[in-house]
Amino acid sequence: MDNNTSVDAAILQLSSYNLISTLSSGKVINFNVAPPFQFASDAEIDSLIDTNSPNYRSPIFRSGRTCGPIGFPGYTSSCSLSVYQQGWALVGTYSTYTAWFSDCFYVEGTVAPGRGGDSGSARFALLSSNVPSASAWKMIGLLFAGPEDARYTIGCRITNIVRDLDIIPWDLTMPTVSSENNVLVYASSSPTLTLSGRKYFQVGRAQ
Repeated sequence: MDNNTSVDAAILQLSSYNLISTLSSGKVINFNVAPPFQFASDAEIDSLIDTNSPNYRSPIFRSGRTCGPIGFPGYTSSCSLSVYQQGWALVGTYSTYTAWFSDCFYVEGTVAPGRGGDSGSARFALLSSNVPSASAWKMIGLLFAGPEDARYTIGCRITNIVRDLDIIPWDLTMPTVSSENNVLVYASSSPTLTLSGRKYFQVGRAQ
């Protein structure tokens, strides 16, 4: 093993594309567990704390491996989470430095919005909930931090994730999976590399 950065990359084909269990979350205020899911815009995320918007304090769908989907075992009354604050977040102190994150949103409610192990889980908001014909659950971002007492959680906006990772919601297209082996020696300050039409992140290093 030399000092160069090495990467093992693999694309896996899933046996099932049911991303959320219908048994535990199928009755959560008409949440549709079947994809395709929708990403919220910045304006829609902003509206969650706008007192003049019909989306003010809209219900938030909780997911994650520790707390599980909100609504378990299927009663809608537990869907009592909402976004109450947006902006900068002080996430931690490391050595003599503090870690601040921008464009965050805070979620709180009458149930724990998340605990350790839930980081990276999706957050959905029920937009236009007072107009059933127009209402829709849209993904607003990912949980990534919160205090140990689980009073609230902090999330990052899906709009920033879309911009930085160049992703779109899955459109139900089943990928064609093929096997290919390549050995590449690649040195670059760029954090991405495109191979066979797919973008790989954090594969380069400065020389």
